[in-house]
Amino acid sequence: MPTRKGSPLTARVHLTVDDEVVFDDTLDTWVFTPPDYFRNAIKPDAKPEPWLKAIMIVMADSAMTGASVRIEATTGSSWSLQVQEQA
Repeated sequence: MPTRKGSPLTARVHLTVDDEVVFDDTLDTWVFTPPDYFRNAIKPDAKPEPWLKAIMIVMADSAMTGASVRIEATTGSSWSLQVQEQA
């Protein structure tokens, strides 16, 4: 089980999707200005792709533990996700 690193909203997230950095800031910034496709994914009628759901789980864990993370996602039919907790 991860240990609490700091205040949850000061956890830093570096998110790369298909080799494009789409977010590199703290979770408090994410709350107010998420990338558009994440904003669209949380609408009531949305059906987010599996890779996007996996990223959301990592983000929720980061918010709960205060751990900063680096996430690298590759989308498509054989999507992949790499997550690294930052010190």
